[in-house]
Amino acid sequence: METVTIEVFDLETFNRIFSKNFTALLARSGVKGFELAKEIGVSQSSVSKWLNGVAFPDGKSIDKMRKRYGWTTDDMLSERTNNTDTIEKETLIISIADHLGFERPKLKKKPK
Repeated sequence: METVTIEVFDLETFNRIFSKNFTALLARSGVKGFELAKEIGVSQSSVSKWLNGVAFPDGKSIDKMRKRYGWTTDDMLSERTNNTDTIEKETLIISIADHLGFERPKLKKKPK
């Protein structure tokens, strides 16, 4: 039996990654923060905190954004940098999914 170690990232890391992705998704979608707040039933203050990396949305808010705007969990929560190793990205995706109580994504296996 193979043992897999999954690193759990702190909330500061979640906030930073989500903030970067969330800002880009809003810009691409042309959605204003106050519009999103109204549409998913949160305060403008909450959206501002998400944009500034001060706070991280709860699972219900993430799910509402996914459904309303067609954004994937990966779009919102994956760190996308050329310096990040694939294993680190996959570990992050699994950690965030676990943190939010979402089903773990099926990750592609690396070719040997």
